[in-house]
Amino acid sequence: MSTEKDWNQDQILKLIDLVQQSENVWNPSHKLYRNRIRRTDSINKISNILGVSQLEVGKKWKTIQSQFRREQHKVKSKKSGAGTDDNYTSSWYLFKPLSFLSDRNKPKNTRDTYDAQEETDNEDVLEDDFIVVDNVDGEGKISERPEIFIAKTKKN
Repeated sequence: MSTEKDWNQDQILKLIDLVQQSENVWNPSHKLYRNRIRRTDSINKISNILGVSQLEVGKKWKTIQSQFRREQHKVKSKKSGAGTDDNYTSSWYLFKPLSFLSDRNKPKNTRDTYDAQEETDNEDVLEDDFIVVDNVDGEGKISERPEIFIAKTKKN
């Protein structure tokens, strides 16, 4: 016999409202999102307000998020050859209340830390330190060290 709670629309909307208010439960960029203890405390408060177990709140929230992602994917995807009038519009009653989740996994803006001048400077250094050895015998041994190499390695 299943002991899972049957959720009605009002309870689900209340759950969404409570989760939205507890940003550390749903927003990965929130400073307390990675703090499991705080997130668990927030879920516990929500479960107490709704009068259900933390497990039930967690299951229901996960299910709602999954359905929202599926609906979001349908809205964003476009079938081949479809015109502008053929765009999918979600009729799911929770789609708008969950709109705060729309950009939760949006990548952050990045900065270009590549410095083209630095690379050019490095190439110059490599060119200056490059030693051409022409005095190699048949076995691949250097028969005579170039003056530049000897000057750099001698310690006076």
